[in-house]
Amino acid sequence: MRLLTAANLRWVVRHRAWTPYYLKRYWRFAWFKLRHPQVITEGFVFLGKKLEIVARPGHGRLILGKWVHLGDETRLRAHEGTLRIGDKVVFARDVTVNCYLDIEIGASTLIADWTYICDFDHKTDDLGLPIKDQGLVKSPVRIGPDCWLATKVTVTRGADIGRGVVIGANSVARGNIPEYSVAVGIPAVVVRDRVSRYEAEAERRAYLAELARGNEETAARLRAGQPPVDPPVAEEREAADGPAAGAGVVPAVEDRDEADDPAAGARGVPDGAGEVRVPDSAAGNGLSTTGDKADVSRGFSSYSPVGHYVPEVVEEETQRG
Repeated sequence: MRLLTAANLRWVVRHRAWTPYYLKRYWRFAWFKLRHPQVITEGFVFLGKKLEIVARPGHGRLILGKWVHLGDETRLRAHEGTLRIGDKVVFARDVTVNCYLDIEIGASTLIADWTYICDFDHKTDDLGLPIKDQGLVKSPVRIGPDCWLATKVTVTRGADIGRGVVIGANSVARGNIPEYSVAVGIPAVVVRDRVSRYEAEAERRAYLAELARGNEETAARLRAGQPPVDPPVAEEREAADGPAAGAGVVPAVEDRDEADDPAAGARGVPDGAGEVRVPDSAAGNGLSTTGDKADVSRGFSSYSPVGHYVPEVVEEETQRG
C-alpha cells in the first residue's frame, strides 16, 4: 500500500490537512502499522484513542478500507475468520465487533456509540457441561453499504442487513432486513419503507430545487451588478402554462332587480364581457367598474371564476353610501 501518492497529496492540499489535528493522526496511523503488521489497510485510517485490535496471524484476518474512522475505545476482534470493513465506514465511541467466522460491513455505513456486532452464540444444549465448554454456533453477518446503526444496537449472528437500512436505537437486529427500510424493536421489525417516502416527497424536492436555482441566479446577477429578475406574475404564468381549468367560462347570471336580491347591492356581478358591474349603491365606495384592473380601496373577496377580483362591500358602508 502506497500512502505518498499524487491523489493523497492533492487531498492534503485541498483539505489543508497539515494542522496539528491531522499530524497527530498521521503519527497514530504510522504507529498502528508498526504494532499491527498483520492488519490489512487499503488506505489511510483515522484512529481514535485506546483501541483494541485482535487479529492473530493464521487465525483471524482484519481488513480495513480507505478512510475508515475508528472512534475512541473501539474494539475490533477477529479471533477467527475474516472481518472486512468497507471504505469510509465510521465507528463512533465504544463499538465492539467480535468475529469468529465472517463479518462484512459495507462502505459508508455509520455505527453509533455502544453498538455490538457478533457472528456467534454459545451452545447451551448440555445441562451437565458448563456453557463456556460447549463451544460456539457461528453464522456470517452482512451489513450492507450506506446503513445507519443507531446507539446501542445489537447485531446477532446470521443477520443480513440490506443497503440503506436504518436500525433504531436499542434495537436487536437479526435475520433478514430488506434494503432501504427502517427497523426498530427487540427483535427489530420493519416500520417504514424509505423508498416510498422518497417517492412521496418528489414534488417537494422539485420545488426546493427550483427555489434554490432561483436564489443562485439572483445571487449571480447581484454579483455581476445586474438587478434581480422579478418572479413572473400570475397572468404571465397563466399565459406560459396555458389557461387554467374553468378559465374563460362565464357563468350564467339571472337577470333580476336588486330589490329581489338584497345582497346584490353589496357585491359586483360579472357581466358577459368578463367585466365587473358594480351597482350604483356601491359606486361611491371607491370601487372601479373595470374587471381587468379592479381598484379596491375597501377590500375584496377571493378570485372569481372568470379570473377577476370581485369587489366586496361591507354592509355598514353600503348603508352609509
